[in-house]
Amino acid sequence: MKTRKKLLLIYPVNPRIHSYSLNKRFCMPPLGLGIIAALTPPTWDVILQDENLKPFEYQEADLVGITACTSAATRAYEIAGI
Repeated sequence: MKTRKKLLLIYPVNPRIHSYSLNKRFCMPPLGLGIIAALTPPTWDVILQDENLKPFEYQEADLVGITACTSAATRAYEIAGI
C-alpha cells in the first residue's frame, strides 16, 4: 500500500506587522495557496499554515510551498531554512 504524500503550504508574516490587523477594511487573505491546494491531486494530503492565524510549526512534508509579501521575505527565508 502506498503512503500518501504531504504538501505543506506556508504563508509567513513579518513578526512586527500582521497584515490582517493593519487595516481591518482591507483584509485580503493569501488566495494563491488556497488555489494550489484546490488544484493538488486528491492523492496528496495538503496542510495550509497561515502565520496570521497561528505561528509556524515544523512538520515533515514531501513538498513545501512558501509565498510571502515582501515585508515578510526575511521570515520566509527563516522558515525555508528550517
